[in-house]
Amino acid sequence: MIRPKSSETDPTDEPTTVEEASDRLADAWSCDSLQITAAPDFVGKQIGRYSIKRIVGSGGHGVVYLAHDQTLDRDVALKIPRPEVLLNDDRRRRFDDEARTAARLDHPAIVKVYEAELTGAIPYIASAFCTGTSLARWIGEQGKQCDCLDSAFFMNQLALAVQYAHEQGVVHRDLKPGNVLLATNEEGDFAKDSLRSFEPRLTDFGLARLAENCVEDTRSSLVVGTPLYMSPEQASDQRTDVGPASDIFSLGAILYHLLTGAPPFEAETYFAVLTRVREGKATPIADIRPDVDRDLATICMKCLQNDPRDRYASCKDLADDLHRYANGESILARPLNAWQSVLRWSRQKARIGEATGAMILISITRAVFGLISLGMIHFASGFSLTDTELSEVLLAHAMITAPTEAWLIWVSRMNYKRKLPNYLYWITWVFILAWGLTVLLIGAGVIQAPLWYQRSPGARAMVFSIIGMLFAAQAVCWYVADWNRTQEFANQRRHQVGASWGKLSSLAAAVVIFSATLIYKYAAPTAKHFDGPTNAISLDGKNDCLTIQSVGFGESEPFTLEAWVRADDSRKAIVVQHGPVAIGTVATSNGNRFHMELAQPNDEILLLDTVANFKNGQWVHLAITYDQSSLVCFINGEPQTIDISIYEDTESGSVRHEDSLPTPLKLRDIWPGAMTFIGSNHDSTQPTGYFFAGQIGEVRLSRSVFYREPFVPSPTLSKNKDTAFLFHLNNQNDSHFIDETGQFIAEVER
Repeated sequence: MIRPKSSETDPTDEPTTVEEASDRLADAWSCDSLQITAAPDFVGKQIGRYSIKRIVGSGGHGVVYLAHDQTLDRDVALKIPRPEVLLNDDRRRRFDDEARTAARLDHPAIVKVYEAELTGAIPYIASAFCTGTSLARWIGEQGKQCDCLDSAFFMNQLALAVQYAHEQGVVHRDLKPGNVLLATNEEGDFAKDSLRSFEPRLTDFGLARLAENCVEDTRSSLVVGTPLYMSPEQASDQRTDVGPASDIFSLGAILYHLLTGAPPFEAETYFAVLTRVREGKATPIADIRPDVDRDLATICMKCLQNDPRDRYASCKDLADDLHRYANGESILARPLNAWQSVLRWSRQKARIGEATGAMILISITRAVFGLISLGMIHFASGFSLTDTELSEVLLAHAMITAPTEAWLIWVSRMNYKRKLPNYLYWITWVFILAWGLTVLLIGAGVIQAPLWYQRSPGARAMVFSIIGMLFAAQAVCWYVADWNRTQEFANQRRHQVGASWGKLSSLAAAVVIFSATLIYKYAAPTAKHFDGPTNAISLDGKNDCLTIQSVGFGESEPFTLEAWVRADDSRKAIVVQHGPVAIGTVATSNGNRFHMELAQPNDEILLLDTVANFKNGQWVHLAITYDQSSLVCFINGEPQTIDISIYEDTESGSVRHEDSLPTPLKLRDIWPGAMTFIGSNHDSTQPTGYFFAGQIGEVRLSRSVFYREPFVPSPTLSKNKDTAFLFHLNNQNDSHFIDETGQFIAEVER
């Protein structure tokens, strides 16, 4: 670099000749520490063939003069950079690039460049002189919000100009009101102070990459690409992603300013503006100015989407929509739907920490719930864990649950710190989904549950469904915690894996839907509601029951046992105990299930529980039909799916799960003098009985398979040729009831 001789001149003094000004620029260019406080004043001087008339504008980049081209006899705008802009070769090269870039463009709405001097001591760019003011100054002078239709027409022209530049391979990168000049519109008769009376003239191409210091202090800074109008990708310094979509964002910011009277991302400091721009938190136009047409607001907000993929595909598409709006036609842009809004929200970087915290909280909750839920076995069935089962439970939690949750907590923290390898992220994703599906299948009974859950299908379904839902929620959190998703302006490689993410997201959604289905299936009552009998006997669930002497039961003879009941609470209780057969209820989280126990000749007890349940406080008709080839359970006349278990040893409490009933199905023979109980499985002298709390209205035993197809139960049961006994119970008789066949008496015990 050539260094001119040092000068004794005070750098703050104004030069008196063009030669002195030229030397001053050269000195500034070569001096590393010189502090420039004022640009040289060339008014009244001659630079080349241009005579300088006056200053028409100045900023951090340079000074624009009105000059006269003496050769072609025309006025031009002569732009001369400030000395500090030319302190290094890189910035000098960028000034040269601006001249070459603008010279390529020839469009009515773009200020035309005539000539540029790039090699002399005083570089300049000579362009067409626009007699009007800038859009920024016009907005400041008006001091009011612009008319919607005027704004649409004006921005349509500006968008077409930017589209032309894009077609020539030029991205402005610094679109703002200060870089839009106003020329008088000669084609229409519009109000003098309206925006329609002007046409846009776009200027200042190429200097957008010089933005550095402050928001609006153009006197002393080198800011280009003012943060108030720049796109999030520019504010995030993602230079490789700054393209045509960035200009579309800036056009939207200008339109927003015209409509609302303020830029979309105003803040008190430079960095506060950058933060708001990066987060894309523009106040909805309707909140500031409710009278703005919804279609025009939609067009503006589509330009201001944080993700470039959510904006218009091109400035032409934007101009076309503005044209449609101005002509009263339907626009193509539409507000984000609920799903798009959720995705946009989930891509914000703040979600990473929130999703990580949720991941850790879910793991801790699931580990604690896995232990607490064991109490549901006792609550739902009345059984307690044996010592062997308790040891197995603790071992399973120590060997499976604890390591699983510890792993998920560790990978969550590593991912939050951005230290998790990509392959581990994907392994964790598959791991969560696999576990979620596994526990849901256990809840549905497709995969066999651990032994301690087999004897309580209600607890099993509820516990594993909830755990499956927690895994599904964790899968969603893990998806949100992906750092790549927060890179709003992803590179091409990430775009290519977008389809895979979509498929995995769909799978996670399927897990959630499947979980909700299981919860509904197992927790929500499915039995139809019917009006029960008008009379019934009330039992307190403590000591009340009825006993019937010597009904008798032939080995494996067919029968139908049924009763109308209304339970007051959720508990294991026996409604009718007849010979080797007991029918009753077992508790669920939302009422009761139909529970049956059948004693077999080998002393094993068959435990049956319906999948469906019914609410407390409602009348329900329970029925079981049996012969050696089949057994069917009915709730309110609907055949039911049942869970099957075998109670092998009453002393140890050993239970095994079965997929089907034994064939042939034989029941134990009972001696003819055995008692039948209503409301319990023992009389009131034995406190270990499962007493029923609620009302029982009708009880009938038939010595045949009375029901084979779905039916509508009658509130009042009637006698038939196979009826063994039929009792119509009520609260009016406190001593005994005689069955309708006249053969048996039910003694009331309280």
